[in-house]
Amino acid sequence: MEPSCLETAGRTAQVALEFLLANNTILWRIGVKSKRMPHEPRSALQPGRISRREWLRFCQKFQVTPDGHWAWNGSRDKDGYGRHSWRGEVYGAHRFCYIALGGVFPPKLEPDHLCRIPSCINPSCLDLVTTKVNVLRGEGITARNARKTACLHGHVFTKKSTRISICRMPNGSPYSRRTCRICVVEERRRRRLRLKQT
Repeated sequence: MEPSCLETAGRTAQVALEFLLANNTILWRIGVKSKRMPHEPRSALQPGRISRREWLRFCQKFQVTPDGHWAWNGSRDKDGYGRHSWRGEVYGAHRFCYIALGGVFPPKLEPDHLCRIPSCINPSCLDLVTTKVNVLRGEGITARNARKTACLHGHVFTKKSTRISICRMPNGSPYSRRTCRICVVEERRRRRLRLKQT
């Protein structure tokens, strides 16, 4: 006899609960009724404030893999991160899971996937860091350039040989640009030689 979706979700939730309790990661407060403060919107997601029925519905959308990851099977965004709808609002699945299990996001901090699997929603795979740290840990062009120790022509980046300039993107946000002074000097020398030859 095939297990029902509710039974499957119940087993998934039980595995998730056992994992959390074994690792002492986040306090389990699912289904605990708490009074809503007057200034809080009715649909505001607060740590540990979802019903058991909502948690079981959420658990239908992920499965616990043998290596400890919680693989999201629901809808995802273009970057592969899970999306979950709750009371008319759409949340990142990893954020929803973290907050639903009692986690709190301090101001100016965001979750970073230590496992580098965007679809994983396991709270123990998340590390709360600043946006700068999160970007530099990634594999984007900013992170790749920041890890470079020399320019394209092999000149090592040092304080003396590197110029840092502040530029602005089309939307007005600032960003820093690193330029090799040795390459600039050599390019100016080649330009002067070309002008002399003409």
